Amino acid sequence: MRPLILPTILAAAVALPLSAQGRPGLEFEPDIDNSLLIVMTADLIRKNCDAIDARKIKAVLYIKGIQKRARGMGYSKDEIEHHVEDEGQKARLKEISMAYLASKGLVEDDPATYCTVGRAEMAAQSTVGSLLKGG
Repeated sequence: MRPLILPTILAAAVALPLSAQGRPGLEFEPDIDNSLLIVMTADLIRKNCDAIDARKIKAVLYIKGIQKRARGMGYSKDEIEHHVEDEGQKARLKEISMAYLASKGLVEDDPATYCTVGRAEMAAQSTVGSLLKGG
C-alpha cells in the first residue's frame, strides 16, 4: 500500500497547478483546437497527395501564431508541446479532420480524392487551402 502513496501525491501535485489556474485544457479552447484541426487537415492532404505540398513558411508562421495565442491564454510552452505531441489528441484531431474531408468528398481508400479535396480547398481560398500549394 505504501508504494502507491508517493505516486498518488505526485500526480495530485502535478494536477493541482493546472486546475488551480482554471484553464480547461487546450482541447477545450475552441480557437486553438480549430486551428490545430486546420493544420491536421492540411497535413493529411499533403501527406496523401503527391501533387500537393505544404506552404512551409506560411505553415510555420500559422503554427507559431497558434503557439502565441495559447501562450497568451496562459499556457506554458511545455503544456502546449505536451498537448501537440499527445497521441490521444493527435488521434482525436485526425478523426475530426477525416470526417471533415469525407464531407468534402474524400474517400479514404482513394488517394486521388485527397488531391481533389486539396485542390478544392485551395480554389476556395480556405484556411486549409492557404497552407497548401501545387495541384
